[in-house]
Amino acid sequence: MTVERTTPLRERMIKDTRIRAMGDKARQAHIRAIKDFAASAPTPPRRTTCAPTSFT
Repeated sequence: MTVERTTPLRERMIKDTRIRAMGDKARQAHIRAIKDFAASAPTPPRRTTCAPTSFT
């Protein structure tokens, strides 16, 4: 039997989506979008900031 651990951040995200009454498919799409963003970000997610981005 394998025990799957969930990170505190993921637990919080799941809790927040439940509070917002998101359906299962919407929640999965939201988590997938964040996962894809984190994979394509130029810096690791822990160092990514909300600083303005230059589009020049």
